[in-house]
Amino acid sequence: MKISIWTRASWFGGDTNRLARLICELAQTNDNRAARTMIRALGEYGTNAQLPFLYSCATNPVLGRTAVESVLRVEGVTSNSLAVVADYLTATNLFTRQQAYDRAICCAEFIREATAPSVPAEQKERALLIARNFAANVNTSNSVVDKALLDADSTYRYSVRRLSVMRAAYPRCFNEYQTNYVANAISELVDYPEWELPD
Repeated sequence: MKISIWTRASWFGGDTNRLARLICELAQTNDNRAARTMIRALGEYGTNAQLPFLYSCATNPVLGRTAVESVLRVEGVTSNSLAVVADYLTATNLFTRQQAYDRAICCAEFIREATAPSVPAEQKERALLIARNFAANVNTSNSVVDKALLDADSTYRYSVRRLSVMRAAYPRCFNEYQTNYVANAISELVDYPEWELPD
């Protein structure tokens, strides 16, 4: 029977720093599945000492989502973690279709975390700006991020901000569902009528 090291933290005498250092070493492998597992474990047992390593993984198409999620678990929503999320969401290295979808899911989760009641208003606004920039300029799974933005911001549904994002996103629609979703959103906003939309 396999026993994962993080289920046996007691073996380290409660020294989570030692455990985190070991997990960080194990994460530095060429086996992507093992690296993802260890990076996820750092989200549970990692400390600020492992943040530079997690930051370095954040723009990797294979490990980025897991690294970003772990950064947010260890550090919370700070100016540093917001910069890491922004770097991941705007990375220009080659993403497969699945990795691009993972990036959209990560953005939606990020929106939920960054708009929690405990997050200061300034950080929330910066987080929403990062998400909208991703939605407008990079994202291909438009419905995923748009729904998260709608849930997070009651003023977003009928706004110039949303219309601008949807118009910018439309050329990147890659299937019928995404095309219809974005086209319907644009149509609804234009019919509002457009000139009466608040910012």
